[in-house]
Amino acid sequence: MSIKSTDIGSAVMRELQAYTEALVTEADNAAKRSAKRLKKKIEDTSPEDTGAYANDWSIKEIKSKTVTAPSRYVVHNKEHYRLTHLLEYGHATKGGTERVKAQPHIEPARDEEEKNFLAELESVVSTYGH
Repeated sequence: MSIKSTDIGSAVMRELQAYTEALVTEADNAAKRSAKRLKKKIEDTSPEDTGAYANDWSIKEIKSKTVTAPSRYVVHNKEHYRLTHLLEYGHATKGGTERVKAQPHIEPARDEEEKNFLAELESVVSTYGH
């Protein structure tokens, strides 16, 4: 394929656009997989009383407004969102005389998954960088 000297700029821009779109798609797929793994880890490590708290974790996708950025994914507890902070960090009892012990389950799962996601993202970038 031959390119005229006047078309070089357009050809470079098309290639960069294709590269960007492919990279964003792969980054989005990695983020989606990471959110699913995080949800599963939090469900597995959530404190259990009736099991409802652990079962109500879900993933919310926040779509990007541009094609040059991947979507964002938020793992949250739809029904028991008020409990997440209380369980994660502990809280004072109703009378205020004692404290309920913290049961960290969100932050450890997030920290572990963050490392996995960054490693996966590095792999994606290095694959497309060569």
